Amino acid sequence: WNLAIRHPARVRKLAVLDTPHPDAWRRVQTKEETVSWFRTFFQIPFLPEASARWGNWYLQSKMLRDTAKPGAFPDEKLALYRSAWDRDGAYGAMVNWYRAAFRSERSDATTDSRVRMPVLLLLAANDAFIPADLTRASAPLCDDARLVELGSGTHWVLQEEPERIAKILGNHPHNCLTCPQREGCSRTTCSFGNPVEQRCCSIFSTCELRKVSDYIGIPATTPAYKPVQ
Repeated sequence: WNLAIRHPARVRKLAVLDTPHPDAWRRVQTKEETVSWFRTFFQIPFLPEASARWGNWYLQSKMLRDTAKPGAFPDEKLALYRSAWDRDGAYGAMVNWYRAAFRSERSDATTDSRVRMPVLLLLAANDAFIPADLTRASAPLCDDARLVELGSGTHWVLQEEPERIAKILGNHPHNCLTCPQREGCSRTTCSFGNPVEQRCCSIFSTCELRKVSDYIGIPATTPAYKPVQ
């Protein structure tokens, strides 16, 4: 959201999964009950990092399974998470994101926070952490927003329904994401003859959507991107 607000020239389209616009929290007093105590707990120095390691990351692993659909986090996947959390400085960096967000909410009233580019908002039905009414309230803060209520899924819907999410994200230029020759390609010419409008953009090497697609995978059945005429 902040990239699109502060640097709109760098963003052509935005896809957001269950994360409200920064100003939605100010405009809507949510009445939904969600798990939010951890945001305050993370403000305490050192304790969150130390306690998270107890019992081989027991509390973190239990939180994932308790707030997701059964089977979303099997033992082999949790082992990968534990390995990532255990890297030097990794968990502290994660906690610091919440510390920074708590302290540095955007306060510049002169900044235009309206999002001008097309936005796709995906809303999972059973998110334990993000109030759905705030995600819905984000659409009016955009010039061209499409809200898709998934009707299922939790905060971890990417892990629970990767094929469904991949198909929804198919409305974004994605040919380069599945190309076997994507590494080192300039995207100015295409060995496979894909039209320019179907190729990914110049920020491909650092694209967040690429990182998501690499993680959840893009099924072979994903339809070809059709640009809006």
